[in-house]
Amino acid sequence: MEQIIGLLLALAVMGVAVVGCMLPGLPGTPLAIAAVLAHKLYFGDASVRWWVFAVFVLLAGMAMALDYVAAVAGAKKMGASRWGMFGALAGLLAGVGGGFFLGAVGSFLGLFVGPLLGAVLLERATGRPKNEAWRAGLGAAMGLLAGALGKAAVTGLIALLFTLEVLWQSLR
Repeated sequence: MEQIIGLLLALAVMGVAVVGCMLPGLPGTPLAIAAVLAHKLYFGDASVRWWVFAVFVLLAGMAMALDYVAAVAGAKKMGASRWGMFGALAGLLAGVGGGFFLGAVGSFLGLFVGPLLGAVLLERATGRPKNEAWRAGLGAAMGLLAGALGKAAVTGLIALLFTLEVLWQSLR
């Protein structure tokens, strides 16, 4: 019974981690890794093997790198300049900060609206035409969304593989 409760608790934390990949303020993927590590340390041989844990850490690192690369690639692909990417970052911080006071929905909206408007404003301030500025802003927002979705998918994969591994270990 204790192992079932431990598995369910770890999966609940991983569920929060998947949501955390989409909402600012929650660590997302690192939280899932922490849940796996806590489960391993508590349950020992009844939990995941250390090499499986190492694979999860590698997957988490790849997910976080994907998040960054997708945001930059989206902005670059749509023609953002360095100023546009700086504006997207500033807009992200402002959007998340402002959204924080409006709750989870505000944070989620701020995560995507902030970079869009930040990139557009700085692109326009440097003299880029309106349509190019909006295109760059859209690229930045789409890149952030793609990165967040990719990170959430990898975190969900870690949760699924963790469950299968723990079940496998309990049958041995």
